[in-house]
Amino acid sequence: NCKKPEDAIKAGIAFITENRKSEGLILDFSIGSNITLPNLGEICPSHVLDKGKLNSFADELSKKLGVKTQSIHEPASSLSGGNQQKVVIAKWV
Repeated sequence: NCKKPEDAIKAGIAFITENRKSEGLILDFSIGSNITLPNLGEICPSHVLDKGKLNSFADELSKKLGVKTQSIHEPASSLSGGNQQKVVIAKWV
């Protein structure tokens, strides 16, 4: 029984929008930032951002899902449509 978004996330339910450009990604942000934003509490539970942990998390997920990029530090807008979709999915894996 999910009464709020946090309940759904804890239950493993996520909404993946079909409109990745306006609702799924922050195109000016890096690929890594897009992947880590919904997961900050999990990656850095002390609420102190650790760039090493954030980069490792984003790099691991982008490789796991086959995102074709030279670097997770490139803007999400630099990716093809299919790779942008993979980043949207990576946010919730």
